[in-house]
Formats: sequence, C-alpha cells, structure tokens
Amino acid sequence: MTRPLISIIIPTRNSARFLAEALDSVRAQTFGDYEIVLIDAASSDATPEIAGRYEKVRLRQQGSTGLGGAWNEGIHAAHAEWIAFLDSDDLWAPHKLEMQAAYLGSHPEVEFVASRMRYFLSEGESLPPAFGRIGLLGMDHAGYFPGSLLIRKRLFDLVGEFSDRLIIASDIDWFARVKDMNIPAHTLPETLFFKRLHPDNLSHGTLSQQVWAKELLRTIKASVQRQKGRV
Repeated sequence: MTRPLISIIIPTRNSARFLAEALDSVRAQTFGDYEIVLIDAASSDATPEIAGRYEKVRLRQQGSTGLGGAWNEGIHAAHAEWIAFLDSDDLWAPHKLEMQAAYLGSHPEVEFVASRMRYFLSEGESLPPAFGRIGLLGMDHAGYFPGSLLIRKRLFDLVGEFSDRLIIASDIDWFARVKDMNIPAHTLPETLFFKRLHPDNLSHGTLSQQVWAKELLRTIKASVQRQKGRV
C-alpha cells in the first residue's frame, strides 16, 4: 500500500450533528493524497455510521482521555509524514491542503504552515456569551489553531506531543513550546480554516472558561520557566 502524503486527524465524540459537513469539506479538497484518521471517544450516536460512508477514513476507538489524548493517538496511527488536524465541527476551504502542501514542499526549512481563519455560527444559533468579543465574527484572524496547520510529523519528536493533562488548553501549551524553541513556521495570508461556534464548544460556558483560565495561567508559567532556563 502506498503511503499518503498527509494524515488528517479528526477527534470526535457524538458528532453526528456536524461530522458530515466536516468530512465533506475534506472530500472537497483539491489535494487528494491523504488519509483520514478518525479517533472516536465512544460515540453513542450515529457518528460511526456517518464516518463509514466516506472513503479514506480509518475509524479508531480512543483509548486515552481528552482532546490532547485523541490528537496524540491520531499522530501515532498516522501513516503519512505530514499531519493535519480538523475538529469534527469545523471546516476547511477547498484549497487548504493544496496550498499548504505546496508551501511545505518548497520550503524544507519550515516545520509547519498555518493559514488565517474565520469564526462562524451554526445556522440558527446565537453567539455563545464566552465568545461575545466585538469583532470576533465577520473578519479574519491570524490565531493558531490545530485546524489551521499542516505539520511535518517529525516536529512532534522535537517539541513533544499534546499534553493529556490539560482539558482545554493542550493546543495552547503545544504552541507555547513551539514558540519557546523558535521553530521555523509560516502563515499563509489566505483564509483556509473556519471554526464553528455553538453552545457545545469545549470552551463554552462559565465552568469551561474558568478551567481555560487556570490552564492558560499554568501554560504561561511553564513557558516563563523554560525561557529562564535558557538564559
């Protein structure tokens, strides 16, 4: 079997409401040399049945806990040397993989390439209070999210995997380690990643915001300690 160039890792749990849209946005990619590794955390809805309708999907039951654990399991299961991530409720623009693969292929010194992104609301939903900042919707953002990236798999050997001890901020912690190590990266000016806002978002709600704030503070402290250690 020929190895694909890109492994797309999709963590999911009871995602029947949005999963087909996410997978359709992968199927619509103008770049086709990929596999999909779907890590399912014991879904009790139609998630497995929906995943089974799509080619190139390998469904694996999650053995670890949390989003960080799911991402790590996907990395371990990936056949490709380039990794992309997509949450089961988010979307990609059709040229996302093609543009990022072209950039990585022509810039061997770069370890990952990101894109600009835009938030959007599910149809009929109101903006969750936690995301009520002025200007969040209707404009592009440069913020890093796993869903905006294409990464060389070897980078995880250097930086480490996602923390499975953090509930919400495991990606923030990983990006902080990348920054502290001065990893060469690039952000494309195009908007290629679309992050859905809805009441079931992991970071929605007062309790989730409190957890996020605590984990963010923990991540900042760890970054400061790493930087002090290099002085």
